[in-house]
Amino acid sequence: MAFTVYVPADIPADEALRMQRLRESGLLHVGDVPAIQNIVWAAAFCTGQPMVAISIIDGNLQRLVATVGFEAAVTSRATSFCAHAINTPDAIFCVPDALEDARFAGNPAVLEDPRIRFYAAAPLVMSDGRAGGALCVLGASPRPCLSAGEEAELRHLAQQVVKLAGAHEPPGLKGGPGVDRKRGDGRVADLVRTAGLEPALSSRSGF
Repeated sequence: MAFTVYVPADIPADEALRMQRLRESGLLHVGDVPAIQNIVWAAAFCTGQPMVAISIIDGNLQRLVATVGFEAAVTSRATSFCAHAINTPDAIFCVPDALEDARFAGNPAVLEDPRIRFYAAAPLVMSDGRAGGALCVLGASPRPCLSAGEEAELRHLAQQVVKLAGAHEPPGLKGGPGVDRKRGDGRVADLVRTAGLEPALSSRSGF
């Protein structure tokens, strides 16, 4: 008898349109933007979580284009927590304890490295309201969902990811208006400086 040990996310009914917008948005190339690593560090600081990733859901793949606490990688959409998060683009998606959630308890990322117990994500909402991916924070210990303040900061940082993607000009696409690709915006810079991360990051990006 076969058992389902985790539940893959539903594919949106408008997946073809989502993928078209994703290709136009610049998000597939946002990992090339120098300031992007500052955003993932800021997300780690403002939520107190040791692992952060910018995840782009690209067809059957999950592309982790910028990370803190583990290596960037390309994984299967079927096992992706963020594939669930993009289905509710207007809401923070939270899993307080993955081992207590039937959708994720048998997921390889829960049972093996990075052994996710807590997960929260702000969808990367594109100009048409669809989500191209998520800015997620993760921990190896369960905890309550984010506070209102933490949610607000994570949403703001996710918005900056989308803006930086639009300001970047990937091959064959002209980027739209957005914040300076090397500097992010003042709030992101302030979070990094307040966290004491600016010296460590100064050699990596434009702050």
